[in-house]
Amino acid sequence: MNSTLDFSTATADLLTQELDKVVFSDLTAGDALMLTTTVYDGGGSVERDSWTSTYYADEDGKVTVSSLARMWNSYILDECMRGTVTPTSPIGGIVVEMEYELDSGGSGSCRRRLWYCRRKTGKTLAALAATMPLLATTRKVGASSTELVSVECPSGVSLRVTSTYVLNGEVLTHDDPLYYLATNAYRAVANVSPSVVAALLPVGGVLKEYKVYTDVTGAPGNDATYVVDDHHRPWNTVLCWLNNYGAWETITLGGIKSSVLDAKRETAIAGDGWTSFNAEAYETITAFTAHSTKEVGEQLRDISDTPIAFVFENNAWVRVNIEDVDLERRLPTNETTVGSVTYKHATDIY
Repeated sequence: MNSTLDFSTATADLLTQELDKVVFSDLTAGDALMLTTTVYDGGGSVERDSWTSTYYADEDGKVTVSSLARMWNSYILDECMRGTVTPTSPIGGIVVEMEYELDSGGSGSCRRRLWYCRRKTGKTLAALAATMPLLATTRKVGASSTELVSVECPSGVSLRVTSTYVLNGEVLTHDDPLYYLATNAYRAVANVSPSVVAALLPVGGVLKEYKVYTDVTGAPGNDATYVVDDHHRPWNTVLCWLNNYGAWETITLGGIKSSVLDAKRETAIAGDGWTSFNAEAYETITAFTAHSTKEVGEQLRDISDTPIAFVFENNAWVRVNIEDVDLERRLPTNETTVGSVTYKHATDIY
């Protein structure tokens, strides 16, 4: 018997999309295969769910168990909701144990630690980790915007930044360490906002651009470049969401905002008379982009189906529900001309 899941490897870390399907082959047609699946918490010690299913080999001697990734992702989100979810903490994983037994003889079991991923990347977790930081692109950011970057790397990896700034009329560069990942840090989250980087510069230096990159024993890895937009944008809206790859991603929308208040009123007896009051009141807010690029368009498409999103208000991350995403593009260049995100706070305002 052969299987696409290597039962000879006791444990390993995978993206959920890597375990979307398990195929057992080289069986005798009609053979019964009993598969027991047990889901544990991220530490692999607390059982969350367990079930046993029986499959019968088809005429080609195969058993196919498919469409698993969506289920794994749901378990991961359920696990996250047991605690406090914030963009400054990485989304954890779950441990899945699979054990098979054939009526004709033979059995095996293995465990896999699974990490959230909504999109089939064609890469293993190890290969994806080699291209960190996750958002390797050039991004235009406001001087006051909040920027997070996710890092999936083993221990001993440094996150560094090379800054370009102006001081006394001269254009200079500066290289500094940002973070050192002392332990296995899959899905580590680092704050790489302009204010964090600017604090590393000499007094009087004005930050213009910076590049964040991973460094493994002196070998620079992938990088993300941020160009600082110093225009005054009084309506900045900073959104953060769980992207397709299970990482926190941020975008700053510098356009205008509009809001609509939806209040549902009810009438009830109070004392000697009737009174009217707001039973529920939700504010629907629409934030528009100030500048649009192909990268902004990709972010807006990604945020449209995220399961978790936040807005940065009053120096804190506030949970929101994404209601709608509008995206207009110019063809054939595929450039985004204008975009907007409509959201509501996750709890009513009263």
